[in-house]
Amino acid sequence: LDLVDRSAARLHPTNTGPLPFILPYPRLFLTPTGERQQRFFRNWLLLREPWLVMVEQDAPSVRQVRNQMWRDCLSTDINSDSARTGTKAADRRKYICELLAPCYKDEDIRSGSPPLPSWFGRTLDVVAQRDMREVIWELYELSFRFEILMLDRLLLPRNKETTERVILRDNLIRRCFSETNDSFRVLEIPTDNVALASTRVKGRGKLLEQLRRVMVDWPNRPGALKVPFDPKRSDEDNMVQEEAMYAFYCQTFYNYFGRAPVLPRRVC
Repeated sequence: LDLVDRSAARLHPTNTGPLPFILPYPRLFLTPTGERQQRFFRNWLLLREPWLVMVEQDAPSVRQVRNQMWRDCLSTDINSDSARTGTKAADRRKYICELLAPCYKDEDIRSGSPPLPSWFGRTLDVVAQRDMREVIWELYELSFRFEILMLDRLLLPRNKETTERVILRDNLIRRCFSETNDSFRVLEIPTDNVALASTRVKGRGKLLEQLRRVMVDWPNRPGALKVPFDPKRSDEDNMVQEEAMYAFYCQTFYNYFGRAPVLPRRVC
């Protein structure tokens, strides 16, 4: 990210301003403390499933929610009458709820009496520190995955492609994150640094090659992307190629979306 040229001259003519974060920016959860922080996590976990459905469907509304809207929504006590008054914060939260309305399956969430949040099959009375770390890790990871997909769809429009070719392209991108997962979702929280977050270069190699195969089709790709990752090469040579690939991704994302991308984090 430090190598990204943020000058206005680098912005593509189609850029209309910084792209809103399609998921809450993880750092939003780090500033609050105590009950307010609990509320941030509880509200996100209640919104998480319907919102991810909309992200997967590439609904236009997911690109309309800016950080302040997320902050207002996540900080609101939805059981409080004051949350439903005519304040600006309440109006912004109402706007988000209206965007989410088509995806809601539980009427209790909209009625102001939400159920307890759940996290990978566990109902949470209190969001523990471990759960918080996992939620933040997933937000970084999912943002990374869906932002790559969004950029790829912008650079290589799908509107003139057959359904079969669209599926093949999206599947190619999915394989950048897991060799076995056919979804952009996180199916389980890893207990170790795996996949692209592996601490071993060779542990990242297969998925980096998948990512290279995606990015080699993008315009203005550097020469380093034209050469496949080779497990027989030294770690130093592969790391040079990996750094060139991420530098190209971050710069291209900025050029078209006007901000830095969200990058994945290690779990430990």
